[in-house]
Amino acid sequence: MLPWMQAQAQRYFDLGGSTTSEGWAFLTDLNQTFVARNLSLGGSADLLILTIYEALLEGTLTAE
Repeated sequence: MLPWMQAQAQRYFDLGGSTTSEGWAFLTDLNQTFVARNLSLGGSADLLILTIYEALLEGTLTAE
């Protein structure tokens, strides 16, 4: 699954990302595909930012 997801991300960037209408159209379609497959990358991002926040609170990570 990961190689497929990486290929989709590369295709999005190859189309110009959010700066082109083709990129936006691809992203819209890709989002529908992710929803249909119950894929959520947002959950991973949420966990990452909470981990960073906790590390900052504990002083084990410094913001620069």
